[in-house]
Amino acid sequence: MSDITEQLEEERRIINAATAGPWEIKHLGYPGSYYTRTIHAEDSDLGRWSELPPEIASTAKDGDAEFIAHARTALPLRNAQVEAVLIELAVYEVPSKAADPTGAVAAGMERLEARIRRAIEEAGA
Repeated sequence: MSDITEQLEEERRIINAATAGPWEIKHLGYPGSYYTRTIHAEDSDLGRWSELPPEIASTAKDGDAEFIAHARTALPLRNAQVEAVLIELAVYEVPSKAADPTGAVAAGMERLEARIRRAIEEAGA
């Protein structure tokens, strides 16, 4: 199993363990008063507000709370996008010898796959 595959699996584990999203944030205007809640697609007024843990809320900034809420939707999306690219690379059928007598297309695809995997790994470093 590659590092990319292991990372995707760990992200999926985290995603599946979290409360369904999307989430939104609310700040009551005084230090440590950040709350998050799940937004239900049918009615944005539904959802239970949950106070962030004091060790997070006491030092949180507006950007931190927004990041936490945004990550609930962004992480599953990026995870699925990266996985979709890797699946497409895995199922790509190399042209036949008749269609690619020199093997240039197949070699080019192998180089492209290696470059994409390396770019994903380096982005995560």
